[in-house]
Amino acid sequence: MTARKNLTYTSEDPLAAALLAAELSEAYDTQRLPSEALRELFASMNELHVSVPYATLKLLSRLANDGRVDVRAETARALGWFVDSYPERVEEMLLVLACDTSRKVRAAAAESLADLIPRANDPWELIETWQNHPDRARQVLETARRSLPPPLGV
Repeated sequence: MTARKNLTYTSEDPLAAALLAAELSEAYDTQRLPSEALRELFASMNELHVSVPYATLKLLSRLANDGRVDVRAETARALGWFVDSYPERVEEMLLVLACDTSRKVRAAAAESLADLIPRANDPWELIETWQNHPDRARQVLETARRSLPPPLGV
């Protein structure tokens, strides 16, 4: 407990600080993350989804609401790394991103949704659920399904 109180987020490694804050559910202004730290985050998904999956997914959850379109788009794309280990959480986050005002973000969400659909416990139930979501989410579903082979694809 004392160690937690002594944590500071002024680390020389802003990505490590952001991941730690996410892991511990501590406040951290993701807008402070420099572009190079964000590039490192998104380029390191292959390692991070294995070594610190929970912290990484929690950080992505924070970045899903970022004010920068490119960050939200990369976040949507990165969610594909977590479809096997956290399918429900990924689906929740993808729904938010699928309703984003930016086409770029919605296109990236479609990529990860295309990863999620065939790995879902019941892909047809997932598809049916998404068909009952708002228009933008249904359009993302259609885009995702166009990239899949039959029978899940169209």
